[in-house]
Amino acid sequence: ICTAPLFIVVGWFARDALTFLMGQRWREAGLYACTLAIPASLQVLSGPVERMLDIVSRQKVTLVIEISYSVMTLSVVGFGLAGGKGAPFCISLFAVVTVLYHIALISAVYLCCGFPVRDLGKVALFYLALAGGTALALFAVTRHTPWN
Repeated sequence: ICTAPLFIVVGWFARDALTFLMGQRWREAGLYACTLAIPASLQVLSGPVERMLDIVSRQKVTLVIEISYSVMTLSVVGFGLAGGKGAPFCISLFAVVTVLYHIALISAVYLCCGFPVRDLGKVALFYLALAGGTALALFAVTRHTPWN
């Protein structure tokens, strides 16, 4: 959870950092890094927790979530591309589906392992407060800088 500010900072400055480090041609890659920062943060959070389903012999739950995620990801990206939407739009759809996947996975762990759902709510609120606070701080700081 404490890595959330790191991913917010990376997402916030990705376009400028990649442009500075690698040149103007890499600016669009910063857009993708920004879009994928939150899903990456949730990946770090859900990765270790996912193993709990293996420990309690609930691999079928993981399988159903993984299959659903794969089908949804292929569907939204495929429909986006077939509809003539550009790569940034499709990457955004992928990011939304990935966030939902990680939320479903973490929720399944709490439910299958019998953890109190109230604790999951506390974790979610702490994560949102930490990420939101970081974003607000970055907004306040960068708003008053000479390059903006």
